[in-house]
Amino acid sequence: MARVVLEEGEAGRARRLLYEKYSRRFEGSLERWRDSALPVAVDLREGP
Repeated sequence: MARVVLEEGEAGRARRLLYEKYSRRFEGSLERWRDSALPVAVDLREGP
């Protein structure tokens, strides 16, 4: 199930991790995206 991440600590961590992963490969700047993106999490369930 997907959800919008509302808790600021989790949202900031998600933006930071994605920024760190992709900023080295991306030719432009991702800083504005990092500061304003709306994080969405996908929570996976175990088993059927």
